[in-house]
Amino acid sequence: MWHDILLFLFILTLFRSFTFPNYSIIQYIKTIKNRCDYNCRQLLLAILAYILANIFDYIVTLYGLAYTNASEANPIAKSYIAYFGVNIGLLIFKSIIVSMVIIGILAFYQLRKTEKIRLKPEHILSIGTIITFLGASLWLTYL
Repeated sequence: MWHDILLFLFILTLFRSFTFPNYSIIQYIKTIKNRCDYNCRQLLLAILAYILANIFDYIVTLYGLAYTNASEANPIAKSYIAYFGVNIGLLIFKSIIVSMVIIGILAFYQLRKTEKIRLKPEHILSIGTIITFLGASLWLTYL
């Protein structure tokens, strides 16, 4: 039952991310561009790089699970794969993880704006991007 709730929340999140009331996507991007300063743009680039690294990791992991006799080492990802299947289970798991990281980074960005914290959220996300990309690359060399 909780899997159905998670699937519903995932689909609802995807649906809300692609619909903008009274805006087209181009107008929404222009609005963000006008409101963003240099630090905001750096954060958006770091988020984009993190998403691309996770897409690469998803493709490599999907290839490894579908075409070799390798298995997923993460027990939480294994449970999603067992319940939803390889394609959808891995996609849901990756989407949840990426969403949680981005929400945490955006919360840290807001905290950094109000508090005097020297550590930048885009630096944290860049380290996560590098680790994700290296992990996927090592997985690719293992295959």
